[in-house]
Amino acid sequence: MRSHTSMSWAMEKRLGVATATTAALALALCACSGASTSGTSTTTTSASDVSLAQAELLPASAFPSGWQSQGTSSENTQASVFGGLSQSKVQAITRCLGISSAQVDSTPAEAADPEYDDPNSSATVTDTVDVFPSAALSRFDTSAAANPKMPSCLVQIAPSFESKVPKSVHLGTVSANRDDIPLYGDEDAALDVTIPFTDQGVSGTLYLVIVVVEKGRSESNLVFTDVQGAPDPSLVDGLSSAAATALVAS
Repeated sequence: MRSHTSMSWAMEKRLGVATATTAALALALCACSGASTSGTSTTTTSASDVSLAQAELLPASAFPSGWQSQGTSSENTQASVFGGLSQSKVQAITRCLGISSAQVDSTPAEAADPEYDDPNSSATVTDTVDVFPSAALSRFDTSAAANPKMPSCLVQIAPSFESKVPKSVHLGTVSANRDDIPLYGDEDAALDVTIPFTDQGVSGTLYLVIVVVEKGRSESNLVFTDVQGAPDPSLVDGLSSAAATALVAS
């Protein structure tokens, strides 16, 4: 049983799924309408790739002792950079990043771990693995996350987050920065995102570190959240390294 007195902690639990959704939005940029049948991808998700994604998720043993899983799967789906986006949104993001949309795959095979929570703090982690039809498509998605323009593009679409949280919640000015991390896979990316919020007079800040690790056709999308401060760098490093180890270089 958790024992916390901070109002920020109570706020995070009150937000519930909305907090996880915000984390997913930060990685998927403006996937505000969820899955779309008008995306740019023409590939077909295979059952074998879904099984591979499931097998490549972080195992429970990778998390620190005492951490607790919540349910069977997190709400952090469509976690790749372009996951579930409509064609118009893909075009908007690629224009902002200054890249072509020719290699965008918005419907890779996917599996999501449960959310894992630290019982002694407000820290949470989710891992979602996407398996693309080719290593080139996987690398393109991760490279988009690593694009130097990604933080400013993310901030530009930040107002769209507001529609995804309860009406009582108001979001402040979102800030985002690239994070220098070791090369865990074939290609990596990391973003630090800070989202101030207010709910019925209670204010707090949601801190996120988003790490994308790519190896072969597979991409692990890790989201670390906390409302008591920036996620622990040693936790980010350890789980990012473990995520790379879990990926099969297919």
